[in-house]
Amino acid sequence: MIILSRNECPFPPSNTVLPKIKKYVISLNRYEVPELSESLITKLSDYVGISEGYVHLVPGSEAFFVYLREYMLMEHLHFVFSSPTFVPAQEDLSVVGIKTYDIPLTKCFKLDYARLKSFGDKKKVLYIINPNNPTGNKVIGCKLIPRLLQHYKLVVLDEAYYEFSSLTCKNLVHEYPNIIILRTFSKAFCLAGARIGYFLAEPELTKAVMRTARKYDISILSLSAALGALESIDYMNHVVEKIKRIKEYVVEAISRISDIQVLDTLCNFILIKKEGYSSTRLSNELLKHGIMVKPLQGRLNEYVRVSIGTEKEMREFLSAIKKIR
Repeated sequence: MIILSRNECPFPPSNTVLPKIKKYVISLNRYEVPELSESLITKLSDYVGISEGYVHLVPGSEAFFVYLREYMLMEHLHFVFSSPTFVPAQEDLSVVGIKTYDIPLTKCFKLDYARLKSFGDKKKVLYIINPNNPTGNKVIGCKLIPRLLQHYKLVVLDEAYYEFSSLTCKNLVHEYPNIIILRTFSKAFCLAGARIGYFLAEPELTKAVMRTARKYDISILSLSAALGALESIDYMNHVVEKIKRIKEYVVEAISRISDIQVLDTLCNFILIKKEGYSSTRLSNELLKHGIMVKPLQGRLNEYVRVSIGTEKEMREFLSAIKKIR
């Protein structure tokens, strides 16, 4: 089975990761190694270009929404998002009864800035992914976000695909006390299985949002893997450029197939649709050929999302898509 449904990195982690894991595996009898998390925060601070006090680790960016859920329950807050977007974000909150509101993206998949601004108040949290998943485009510029910050209790800006898009509003965390910028090691750093991410925020906001977090919720092995990955930024950049080149090749190849439409993105995936097929039907047909993709719903229910894999995987994907009649 070729899995192209999860937006994972198709390549192994940097060769600096395993030696770092081996160094710290002997410490697995302990709950923590203080020097490890401290070194990782320092490395992240250097990588991002943000003061160490503004960097906080989480066990995967999705786990952040568990902490956010508890914070919102205590503060009696509501959640605002713009579909189509990352589904687990609102699912993790609505399951415990937190009120969620959808202000859909515009026809060209941009944030409806005017509606969002008028809808905001200090009892609401606004969630934005930039570039967005699953549409893969830039939905807002950094200059507009401060105006939204004036209207919402908190804005969570998810930059999971920063390394692919180079889009970031990181400097806003030094200027505004109610913004969180969320990032991950799962994509460009090839550490999805390590379940580790981080966010950038003003220290007092971090204390408020993370007050229910457990002290030892990130494993020593995950911390060491992330530290090792940060010691090879050149490898990460190489992986990103390689994925971009493969994506360019796939987009060009698909554009020559008459009944297939492809949408390129700023991320590590593309969207495709086939004339006369729903997303579910197309994904099921590809599954028969051993290719797993993500069928989309709602306004994108004709499209499947295809993560970019290795050259070999994408050649097999192209071969499979051509066989579907």
